[in-house]
Amino acid sequence: MPGPPRSGPESRVTPDLRRRTTTILSSIIVVLGIVLLVETAVAGGGVGYVFGGLLVLAGAGRLYVLHR
Repeated sequence: MPGPPRSGPESRVTPDLRRRTTTILSSIIVVLGIVLLVETAVAGGGVGYVFGGLLVLAGAGRLYVLHR
């Protein structure tokens, strides 16, 4: 069975759309990480520092790789 078209005129996912979507989602991940860090600080500390830091690093790393 033939698979769905992945390139050519039938393709709907353009490189520009993929780049913009990745930028938006990575930015949301960074913001969620910062919010988690702030909420953890307000609550008095805990494992949220680790998860918040990892989210910030993951989002920022993806943005770095995308835009370098």
